[in-house]
Amino acid sequence: MSEFPMEIWREAVSEIIANDNARMVELEAMWRANEADSNEINADLPATLADLWNCYRLLLNRIPDPIGAPHHLECVRDGISVHNLVKHFLFSQEHLTRYRQPVQQPDGPTRTQVNGLDLYLPAPQTSVERTVRETGRHKPHLAGAIASVLKQGMYVVDIGAGAGAFAVHAARKVGPIGRVVALEPHPEKMRALLANVTAHALDTVDVLPFAAADGDGFIALVTSDGVASARDASFDDLTNGDAPIVYARTLDSIIPTDQRVDFIVIALDGFDYRALAGARDILTRWRPHLIAEYAPDLLREYSGVDPADYLRLLSQAGYCRFTAISPEKGAIDLGSDVGALAALPDRLETDRIDFYAWSA
Repeated sequence: MSEFPMEIWREAVSEIIANDNARMVELEAMWRANEADSNEINADLPATLADLWNCYRLLLNRIPDPIGAPHHLECVRDGISVHNLVKHFLFSQEHLTRYRQPVQQPDGPTRTQVNGLDLYLPAPQTSVERTVRETGRHKPHLAGAIASVLKQGMYVVDIGAGAGAFAVHAARKVGPIGRVVALEPHPEKMRALLANVTAHALDTVDVLPFAAADGDGFIALVTSDGVASARDASFDDLTNGDAPIVYARTLDSIIPTDQRVDFIVIALDGFDYRALAGARDILTRWRPHLIAEYAPDLLREYSGVDPADYLRLLSQAGYCRFTAISPEKGAIDLGSDVGALAALPDRLETDRIDFYAWSA
């Protein structure tokens, strides 16, 4: 490879500085001369060393390098036009990588199939949501348990309904005399949920824009790579953060006291304890079938409790039968041994496990 001729660039820069005013006058004259026919400079005008230097400076935001510069110098010496020189830089991989516009997400939910249903999904925010969009499958290992429990006429509550993959399916199963209450506080997910309820003409689904918690008030929604959870809204969330601030209510305050609840589905990536703590009356009075998630580390982080407290809450409400449902192992009957459920994530080497709980 030939040695990089930096002295040529030094001369070129000196020439640019010395002749800057003269060059501007020349350019103005050229524009005026072509004004009657075109607002562009003659595309065939030969490029100069000054033009080449400015391509590096303006389009790549750097000085010439010893690898590419000799090639460009040869092009200038061979009479390449300004137009073609600029085009070469604009379409170079370096320029495209540096200044490529970010891919624009659709303004609204996009339609796809999930578990055999046509659904509108919002832009994915976690790796789990991206997988759902790519595969068209959302927790298929729970399908059997859900199908065996849902019956005509049931009153169902979906906590953290997302785009409604479960709510839409449940509404079809419980039929016109049943009811589904779907809680989803995230604005974009709720938008998709409403779109799906409307698209499937489901007038038995009530969409509520609330989070479920152990008290009424504002909370912050938390999204990281594999987690979509919540926490108490801090002052920093209110002033500096970009986490959505939403209103939370207790399920006990939402559902009428005399309304029997038959089925609850919940998976809040660790906020589950706080959501079910706000449903103690419902759990104790009606003991609805429960499809839930046990994620010890996330419970510590987002509910601020020992994972044993979460399972104790269920036991105190009267739940005494537990079946874990694993994507790899299928249904694992744990009987009344809640301790076996507590030990299962370590045993299966996973950070969370879905389970079905009911009373005898």
